[in-house]
Amino acid sequence: MADARRKRKMTVKDVEKAIKIRAKYITALEQDAFDQILGEAYVIGFLKTYAQWLEIDAGALLDQYRAQTGSARKAVPAGQERANEDAHPLFGNRLFLAALAAVVAILGAAKIIMMVLPAAGR
Repeated sequence: MADARRKRKMTVKDVEKAIKIRAKYITALEQDAFDQILGEAYVIGFLKTYAQWLEIDAGALLDQYRAQTGSARKAVPAGQERANEDAHPLFGNRLFLAALAAVVAILGAAKIIMMVLPAAGR
């Protein structure tokens, strides 16, 4: 990646300004010092962003990263979404469904109380 950046006659600081990733992380990516970046999600995101900016095949770069680090997750080709995982992320979440049920129960109880209180005052 450093070679591709240099071909563009860009410094690490130029890249930092262009893609909003701190220079120390860009340097870490270029040196394969992935342990300098906290969390695999950040490494993957930074690699994708930097590869796209350099106009390098991000999928191939991520596959290379995964092979090098032993990461089990495989890259999803650009444009192909994971149909079952991402179709309805909110409705597949049990916490969301529990919260929704609680809100419905509270609103139902409030409606009943509003109907009973005026009748009790007669």
